[in-house]
Amino acid sequence: MTTEYVVRFSPWARVQHAAIIVLFGLLLLTGMPQKWPTAGLSVWLVDAMGGIFAARWLHRAVGVVFSGLVVAHLVV
Repeated sequence: MTTEYVVRFSPWARVQHAAIIVLFGLLLLTGMPQKWPTAGLSVWLVDAMGGIFAARWLHRAVGVVFSGLVVAHLVV
């Protein structure tokens, strides 16, 4: 009995999917505390990120990278 494997996605597509998962998670972690700033977990997360200005900067930077990934996906 032989086992055959079918490769469904290219390495580039796998990297894209992994990056989308990581970037979306970062957007959640940096964006949700800004939406609900009075929640206890939000205060802790913002403090862990270095304050609200760092959280906002990080959220915007990750958003730019995420948008670039969307453009790259559409181009390919």
